[in-house]
Amino acid sequence: MKKAIKLSLVAGLFGCTMAQAADVVIDGYRGGTLDLMLKGIYVIDDEKNGWAPSNGAGYLVKLKYETPDVWMNGLKAGVGVYVNGDAGLTKWDEPMNKGAGGLVVDFEGASKALMGELYVSYKNEYIDAKFGRQELDTPLTKIQVSLMPNFYEAYMLGANVAEGLRLTAGHITKIAFGSRAAADYGLIGEATTTGGAVVKFLENAGTGQTHESAKFYNIGKAANLADTNGRTVIGATFTGVKNLKADLWAYHSDNIANDYYGELSYNIPVTEDMKVKLNAQYLMQKDTGDSLAGEKDFSMLGAQVALEGKSWGVYAAANKSGDEDSVAAQKGYFNAWGAEIQHIQAQSSQEMHTEMM
Repeated sequence: MKKAIKLSLVAGLFGCTMAQAADVVIDGYRGGTLDLMLKGIYVIDDEKNGWAPSNGAGYLVKLKYETPDVWMNGLKAGVGVYVNGDAGLTKWDEPMNKGAGGLVVDFEGASKALMGELYVSYKNEYIDAKFGRQELDTPLTKIQVSLMPNFYEAYMLGANVAEGLRLTAGHITKIAFGSRAAADYGLIGEATTTGGAVVKFLENAGTGQTHESAKFYNIGKAANLADTNGRTVIGATFTGVKNLKADLWAYHSDNIANDYYGELSYNIPVTEDMKVKLNAQYLMQKDTGDSLAGEKDFSMLGAQVALEGKSWGVYAAANKSGDEDSVAAQKGYFNAWGAEIQHIQAQSSQEMHTEMM
């Protein structure tokens, strides 16, 4: 068992919303909504681990337009363009090119644009659907902190089947890695395939790799494997009890692996400004089909207790893997498409962490 206490300031975050979700009105006719956002991150310190970004700043500009209802109530179309780059404060000539890596999609800081959203959506009281390029808010498809987020080409359907019970189903065909992906692979040591990216990117000149951030790839190719038929997801979320949330999800990655994820969280108010958070998670992965990523037999159980105030927090967390003697388990969790699961460390070990923010 390893124990660690972290008391470090990693980055300063600043952001502003210029005009978010403003209605477009022409001659009294509502012409949809326009969303303009400017966000930035400035690195002021790190843990000096030799890989984390040590200086500099990155920015993100978001410009998104969504139409009003077309043809029928609840049916809309949307397009969103995102521009990410260096804010001009980065020392790119530092050893190991540490700079603002992980904040920008171009490893030398050049501005790069991506049409990350291009979709048709429908929503009523009971169901909602979105088809096309989009962000995905599911446990194994989101990164908590990234200027340019990961985007997916997907077909998603959600249904509110009862009070507090929501079901989700969908199929993902492609992914475009955001600004955090290069850091996942190299800067924070995730080249082990346990992190949110398992490929090197074009900034590593001369390596023979062909992947780059902010570009859509087939799900299989994004995992540095052969083209596949994508990734199917089904999930259920229950919030019908006050302060309780329960999630259960399954992901089938064609000819690669099946993933099963469950999470249970409960908040206990202490005062108006303070609460105790209890959280437990379980993750399992087994190879399937042609097992393109190799044999997989991984499981991990994690738990956390946290005390949080308005601007501070303290937590203790522990996790335990399954059969650590299994060869397949020792190969770790294959996580190639952008998952960042809080409190569970995707590796075959047991750890406990205490952190003050």
